[in-house]
Amino acid sequence: MKATSSKKFQKPVGQNVRIKISDIDRAKMDPRSIIAFITDIKDEEFYELATKLGKLKVLYTSNKFTLRKENFLSIEEVGTEEISVREVVNKCT
Repeated sequence: MKATSSKKFQKPVGQNVRIKISDIDRAKMDPRSIIAFITDIKDEEFYELATKLGKLKVLYTSNKFTLRKENFLSIEEVGTEEISVREVVNKCT
């Protein structure tokens, strides 16, 4: 049942997503969310995401982000170095 559910609700690679930033990773004036790009899916459950600044070090499950209809990022704009969410938020401000 879990396998069927995972396949049914799997997000496509190349889709833009919004990641909500936890209060721990941001200051009061930092953005509440960031836009990322799905670059890979690991074990049909964990998503590797990247921003303009680079690939995020943490893998995400699908309940930690929301799909965006608009395409703000493309594969050409995505950075290659690994970066933490906190570093992305700090560089965005």
